[in-house]
Amino acid sequence: MELLLLGTGAPPAFRKSGQADGILFKDKLYLVDAGRNVSRQIVASGFPIKDVENVFFTHFHLDHYSGFGDFIFSRWVGGATRPFRVYGPPPVEEIAKRTLDWLEYDIALRVREGRVREGTRMDVHALSPGDTLEVDGMTIGADKTTDHGIVEGMLSYRFEADGRTIVIAGDGAPMKKLTAFARGADVLVMHPCVPELFIKNTPQNPSRAKITISRHATPEQVGRTASAAGVGTVVLSHIIPIIADDEAVGEDVARYFDGEVIVGEDLQRI
Repeated sequence: MELLLLGTGAPPAFRKSGQADGILFKDKLYLVDAGRNVSRQIVASGFPIKDVENVFFTHFHLDHYSGFGDFIFSRWVGGATRPFRVYGPPPVEEIAKRTLDWLEYDIALRVREGRVREGTRMDVHALSPGDTLEVDGMTIGADKTTDHGIVEGMLSYRFEADGRTIVIAGDGAPMKKLTAFARGADVLVMHPCVPELFIKNTPQNPSRAKITISRHATPEQVGRTASAAGVGTVVLSHIIPIIADDEAVGEDVARYFDGEVIVGEDLQRI
């Protein structure tokens, strides 16, 4: 089992694609979040997009699912003829329905031309904190382990297979339960922010900057969480704001964590 970083950027970054990860297991790709350019990145990774049959969402801020509609379309015109499964916190069912409604005009045209509508259908599963499921031989745990402000539907995922564990923490400041949730993982993915840059770049609205900071993980929090959980490697992705020096953020995390720190890059495999 491997982690594939499909997109490691944050809006409006142009050198990196939007947030999306892949879990590679037994020649299948399991998609986690679907940010900007996700379809292009799946193709660039060398994996046939028509064969992606499982999508997991951490939450529904647009930067984590802005590429979802294009994924549905690209998967379909790429040859998919079977439905796929979608997992996530509420309102996952509403998001799925609204996305299909948006695509319906084009779908209907292409069905009239002979395409099989089944390739656009979804089997949607709403998950709650504490849920565990088995998918194709993987054990997948879901829990709310980060605080992302008013976003109530928020999940992190723990993937276990072949003696390896990969944890993808959702956006947000780590809660105490993240330490237990990530305990002993080989890889922990987290999304840090640099507080001083938010304050420096929003001098006209310091209170708004402080709210944003409180809803994200600082480099210190990332490092301390990884250390307390005893993980092998911490991977940094979706670093904000986009003017942050990613390598410097990695160095800051390493002050609090003795394990391996990887500053993620698009299409990197871990």
